[in-house]
Amino acid sequence: MPRSILVADPSVTIRRVVELTFSDSDFYVETTCSGRDVLARVERLRPDVVLLDVALAAPSAYEICRAVKSSPWTASVLLLVGTFEQFDEQRGTDCGADGHLVKPFESRLLLQRVERLLGPRPPGPERPAPVLEVGARTVTSSSAPSREEVERLARAVIERMAEPLLRDLARTLLPDIAERVVRERIRELEREESG
Repeated sequence: MPRSILVADPSVTIRRVVELTFSDSDFYVETTCSGRDVLARVERLRPDVVLLDVALAAPSAYEICRAVKSSPWTASVLLLVGTFEQFDEQRGTDCGADGHLVKPFESRLLLQRVERLLGPRPPGPERPAPVLEVGARTVTSSSAPSREEVERLARAVIERMAEPLLRDLARTLLPDIAERVVRERIRELEREESG
């Protein structure tokens, strides 16, 4: 089961940066711009990490942090502070925050901070090989297609598309999709070998 992160920040850019930072990881990221929305989402999602902008109002980031820290499950809270925003470190400590991060931040730094808060992921039960249905062919980790096979399949799809506009779109998108699928497959194989 993926670990989860809940982000509450009024900035669309910050929310998107967090989503992109964890897009190639085993984290599920959910975002909101409202302090009011956070507590309901926390109850439903029970996130491993909560990222809160200190400028949130009604309830404040400090009140949300206190509520998360008093919940029956364990969650880390990292406060996000704008470069020119006032931040009271003592108030952050008093509400139970696990630290703060100044915005704008580098994705690498955010990833490191979250990994440090959570520590290494405990080994889980052995998972069955992932299965992917491609036409009439079933693909598992032991029968992962080669890059050439993925590209051949992508070309076959393009050739079957009749409309020139769709064909041009497919020529642009399918190689990226194929590359992403192959990259994900490689990561899965590497995780299986190391685990």
